[in-house]
Amino acid sequence: MLRNTCCAHRFFKLPALVLLGMALLLGTVAIGLAQSPNRPRVVAATDRDCRPSAEASPGESRRSVEIDGVRREYLLYVPKGYSGNPAPLVLNMHGGGGRAEIQRDLTKFNDAADKYGFLVAYPEGTRMLIGRGRTWNSGDCCGRAARRDVDDVAFLSGVIADVERDYCVDSRRIYATGLSNGAMMAYRLACELPDRIAAIATVGGTMQIDSCRPARPVSVMHLHGTADDRVPYEGGRNLFGEFTSVSETIEFWRTSNLCPKRPQITLKRGTVTCRSYLPCVAGTEVVLCTIEGAGHNWPGAVHVRQRGKVTDDISATEEISNFFLRHQLTE
Repeated sequence: MLRNTCCAHRFFKLPALVLLGMALLLGTVAIGLAQSPNRPRVVAATDRDCRPSAEASPGESRRSVEIDGVRREYLLYVPKGYSGNPAPLVLNMHGGGGRAEIQRDLTKFNDAADKYGFLVAYPEGTRMLIGRGRTWNSGDCCGRAARRDVDDVAFLSGVIADVERDYCVDSRRIYATGLSNGAMMAYRLACELPDRIAAIATVGGTMQIDSCRPARPVSVMHLHGTADDRVPYEGGRNLFGEFTSVSETIEFWRTSNLCPKRPQITLKRGTVTCRSYLPCVAGTEVVLCTIEGAGHNWPGAVHVRQRGKVTDDISATEEISNFFLRHQLTE
């Protein structure tokens, strides 16, 4: 059974940016009100002179980085039409027991990359004792990665640096997404790499770390089915561990980002309701998309057999892509 001691009274501590954020909030309210939560912002590329060392030809490659003497691998997809100009980078992390190829095929983020110009990295977690599946050390979850306290934050930082060495990455537009254990890992990156990660989008995985004190606000989107039997919407203990609830996770980031208490309904389609908390400090946003009756799966991925009912009312990949396009690191 996975150990999880991450509870509201342990990590729901207001970070140090609150005092500064109160001042910044006054300057960002007008901007936030003027922005539509459903319309991607046009974001300018970075001004730095970037000359990629790798050929700017589209396609997928398997790459590796060495962390503490251990060789770790990831897949990198370069989109069609990539010309070497600074591009956003998306880290897309598999769930517990998954692999890079499984996450690629499940989410079809390569299609989104071609459409929106993302570079997409599919990192691989620590291999399980049995089978080919892998897990992430997202705090109190999951598997060998957590038990061995694998430094996956260092690994993912290494992936970012490795891509930046060979390709032009817009350093203001680096994002993280994932399913289940991969979603939990995205939350850990938001807590520990807020100077690198502009926004995260999580599916079926809540925050599972004991303490989170981000040095700057991070935009968050969370998608979760109400009938998820792996990571329950209401949280609590089951055969797979003990999990923080969706509401606790969202409340932490709403408070951290100095968002209003009442959200706006920004999408209502079939079984899906998305609520956005905005305006938040420094132009950030917190979004919760609840899928009634859905299980532990990636919304819209009806082409793949998944756990529980899968909705086709929305595409998680499309919603996440548009969410990322709205956000970038601020000075």
